Amino acid sequence: MQQLNYPANLANGLVSFIINLLIYTLMVNYSQAIKELSLGDNKLCSTFTTRKIRYESLLVTEGRSNEHSLSWIMPDICKFEVQSAYPRGGVIAVIQNLNLRKNMTTGQCIDYIQFRSRKGLSSQRFCGLIDGRQRMNYNFDDDAPENVYPEFYPLSYSTSFIDVDGALDVVIYIAREPLNSLEKTAFSVVFTSYQDCSIYSHNIKGVSLKECEKKHDLKICINGNYFHDGYINCPHFGCLDEENCILSDMITSNTSTERVIIGSISTLCILFILFVLIVWAFKKHKLFCWAEEFASTSSPSALSRRSTTDNNREISTSIHRY
Repeated sequence: MQQLNYPANLANGLVSFIINLLIYTLMVNYSQAIKELSLGDNKLCSTFTTRKIRYESLLVTEGRSNEHSLSWIMPDICKFEVQSAYPRGGVIAVIQNLNLRKNMTTGQCIDYIQFRSRKGLSSQRFCGLIDGRQRMNYNFDDDAPENVYPEFYPLSYSTSFIDVDGALDVVIYIAREPLNSLEKTAFSVVFTSYQDCSIYSHNIKGVSLKECEKKHDLKICINGNYFHDGYINCPHFGCLDEENCILSDMITSNTSTERVIIGSISTLCILFILFVLIVWAFKKHKLFCWAEEFASTSSPSALSRRSTTDNNREISTSIHRY
């Protein structure tokens, strides 16, 4: 009787294998997709503590800051720490776009975003109007402070910040004063984990890393899936992971989700084709379910003969007992 169940067990095993492989692929694709959090999200901001966030890539946006039509009792201050997803890795922050209030007379920021490294190095307060792709065009930032960190140059300091120790502190400050009718709050910042490939391997836990720029001493390597994803992940001039800084290349935040769906559908199609090929090969060579012994033992006549034989054996056994 075990032989009769073997074809069904084999089919169930193949189906189970394909389903598990599909689930694994979905989990891998989803884990590598950029995560998105907005200002006001409990996972990002807390009144009582500094959130510690660890993703391979994270997109932070303004959320509902544009609903700031009334004066608040106190300013909205969101503090969090972005940690590298790689052991002994670092974190890159790249401003994609930003529109925060600035006092046009004094030049001081009313609202701002500021980064701070684990070693205590702080960035400028980013405010005003910033278009990341425009500023990261070659020769745009004429005042790049190469004398501050010459080993990082030519990085775009007006749009990016790096923490080599893998713990980047972020402060987002929105003043209590309401927005004017023509004012708008908007920002989009991408945080990406990286590895120094001049020291460590190009592969971590099955993730294939790719260099942002090969000519520089600091080999910043990020997940290869973040190249050509519509977001600037590398801090170098020229938007190297997107090949160029053409504005028409910009995409919506839904692209990462679409990439996961497309990858999953492609995987499902490949697995289905593989399943059909396996069934075809088994049938052609008469293996497993299509073997002659299975066909003969599964036929009605064979089952009838087996049933008759079993009945005769039971009758014979009963006669011998009596």
